[in-house]
Amino acid sequence: MYEHKHLMMNRIDFLLGKSKLTDISLLQGWKDISKSALGIRNQVIKIELSNKRYEYKNISECLGTLKETEEKVLAETIGHIRECI
Repeated sequence: MYEHKHLMMNRIDFLLGKSKLTDISLLQGWKDISKSALGIRNQVIKIELSNKRYEYKNISECLGTLKETEEKVLAETIGHIRECI
């Protein structure tokens, strides 16, 4: 999951660099999403190594928050791309 979010962030950065997109706040949104996904990945690794399976409930809540954030940023990204076409 983290790798996909990081790739999306890199794609937005590339499009901004090529002046295909102009809203710099999109990049910050994807950076925040990527950072959250990395945190979730690290928590899962920690849980797996410690065998504290009961902590997966916290991961579920984090994933829900990440989903909401990504839906918002994705809608903004799609809207901006449509404006630029």
